[in-house]
Amino acid sequence: MKRQTIVLILALIFCLGLAVPAVAADNVSVLVNGTRIDEQKYNPVWNSQYNQILVKPAFFADYFEAELSFENGVTTISKNGHTISATEAETRLVMDGIGGRNLVSANLVLAGEGYIPLRYACESLGAQVDWTDNAAAVGIADFRLPDEIAPYLKGVTVFDQSTIRLAGSKIIYVDPYRIAGEPQDADIILVTHTHADHMDLDSIKKIMKDSTVLLIAGEGGAERAGESGIEDIIAVIPDSEYTVDGIKIKAIPAYNTSPERQNHKPEHLFVGYIVELDGVTYYAAGDTDYIEDMNALVVDVAFLPIDGRFNMDETEAARAANVIAPKVAVPYHYNNFSSEAKARDFVSLLDEEVTGVILTFKMYGN
Repeated sequence: MKRQTIVLILALIFCLGLAVPAVAADNVSVLVNGTRIDEQKYNPVWNSQYNQILVKPAFFADYFEAELSFENGVTTISKNGHTISATEAETRLVMDGIGGRNLVSANLVLAGEGYIPLRYACESLGAQVDWTDNAAAVGIADFRLPDEIAPYLKGVTVFDQSTIRLAGSKIIYVDPYRIAGEPQDADIILVTHTHADHMDLDSIKKIMKDSTVLLIAGEGGAERAGESGIEDIIAVIPDSEYTVDGIKIKAIPAYNTSPERQNHKPEHLFVGYIVELDGVTYYAAGDTDYIEDMNALVVDVAFLPIDGRFNMDETEAARAANVIAPKVAVPYHYNNFSSEAKARDFVSLLDEEVTGVILTFKMYGN
């Protein structure tokens, strides 16, 4: 996806080998296009323990035109109908009151004002951040989706790990995991398999309402959910079709083919899902390698895992995307909180006809 970019260079000046405090304001200089920003206004601080910069939220208002609020120790940044919030002493950001993004250190409050990790917030607002040992280059991209792509991603949010939320005439979640809030808004919940980072019963209960229908694949999954008190459950098997509350759902096999990756075997009966919602067809692949079943798929949006440890790596996933040929390919299930490099590599390997979009914890305007 072609995007215009403003480049911010952040020079971090500090003495190696000296005992540097966890946060040392005097050791940080932040430059935007070569011009030093107003340090009194943004007061960038350097956390040497975790190799990160924190800034006053005013930075995000000025450079992303975001709206800010700070109340009772909670800093909130709002943009394009989304919000991210950071609470004093918590080690996470929360998006839209639902998904929590774990951080390497607690957020910071100095002199009664909240500070936000620069990189994490920039990424949420659509920026690309590349770190080196003593500098960071932050490419702030145009965070509006292209007009021809936006309709396919309207109401789509990707949270932690492989959590997808589709919001339209129905609210559908796929593999809700580490849900931060308790929205209780799901009409349908789809669980691809029984591993703990995909079948998180605590998170499932946070998004359920009285009428929610839960579909679970994998041996024993439906039974475990029932034993936890959940009632309306459908046990899913591969190559089956279901209609729930007017929504068509198809279960696609999901398994490993690489000898080095055998956590997901065909006999486990794990799945991915194809969902039709408001005229758009979504494919959430679950935990899988590239498999022949993908050759015949016809979908608008494909969510594909790229971690390379339990699933395809970014190169294999790009091959799968190019075979499936959706209009939009979205990488997920990768260590996106350490680096988005794998996701960007995935996007770069896609055919011209396939638009790659990184969605995890992004505040794009849809």
